[in-house]
Amino acid sequence: MADTIKPLIVPSKVTRYLWSTGVISEEEVQLINNAEMMQGIEKAVDTLLDKMQQRHVYWYSHFVEALRHAEMSEAVELLDIPELHTGIMLYICIIQNNV
Repeated sequence: MADTIKPLIVPSKVTRYLWSTGVISEEEVQLINNAEMMQGIEKAVDTLLDKMQQRHVYWYSHFVEALRHAEMSEAVELLDIPELHTGIMLYICIIQNNV
């Protein structure tokens, strides 16, 4: 994720929402929140993105919705691009079907 977007995201404000939707686990919530406190926002954003991508097929759409829910409108404006939602899903379908 671009360094210009990372400062717009506060991972601790989206982890509970992402946990409630099954995108990340309780353990990952703690890991991400601890990273934010101990290592800063940028490291926490990297950890959050890494964990979401590893765990959930629809992570991108859930992530944008979590940002919206946390009222991080600047980040939502930059990331809520319909083509990306579709493009990511198409890519995942291709990989899963070995096309």
